Amino acid sequence: MQQSTTLAVGNALVVFEGAPRLKWQWQSLTQWTPTGLWPSPEELREITARFDRGDPVLIVLGEREAGVTVTQEEMSQAPPELRSLATFPEGTGGIGELGIPQLDWLPEDLRARGLRFFDDSDLVIARTPAPLRPPLLLDEPAPYDAQVRFVRQTGPGGCSPASLTTLITHAFQPHPAPPSEDPADQDPFAWSVAQPETD
Repeated sequence: MQQSTTLAVGNALVVFEGAPRLKWQWQSLTQWTPTGLWPSPEELREITARFDRGDPVLIVLGEREAGVTVTQEEMSQAPPELRSLATFPEGTGGIGELGIPQLDWLPEDLRARGLRFFDDSDLVIARTPAPLRPPLLLDEPAPYDAQVRFVRQTGPGGCSPASLTTLITHAFQPHPAPPSEDPADQDPFAWSVAQPETD
């Protein structure tokens, strides 16, 4: 019923954003009930400590914005804060959608970066024919928080467990800094011989 929200791969933590954040509890042989959203206060403290230590975190965004199909029966025993996220249009026979607030657990600067990447990758997906799309789109590393990376799935099954180790190795390997355009930052010897002689 529920995909794991987080997965440890080496020293990196993978977080699956969206539907996997919804926690379910088995109420009976025939009914599951949503009980909350990841992260709990304790889980949030743990991941905040990871950010503070600079440990690598890979956040996997789904192909589409997060929403989980639910029934009114499933939501009848859910906490009020979850019921407020569910909508049930008329004429759907009691079937609706529970919206997952996207990246609302992140610090504001990281959330803004993740949402911007999601919007930018939307454009890439929209203009690329499905047969030519890569299964995953990886964001550019940010110089100030390169230990956090975002990846966007472009279709079902894009982020298989078998691919995670390779993906994480690529995402968090050292990236050479782009060449500086400031002459003062370039090799001193090269800069000195480039200067005209003065009296």
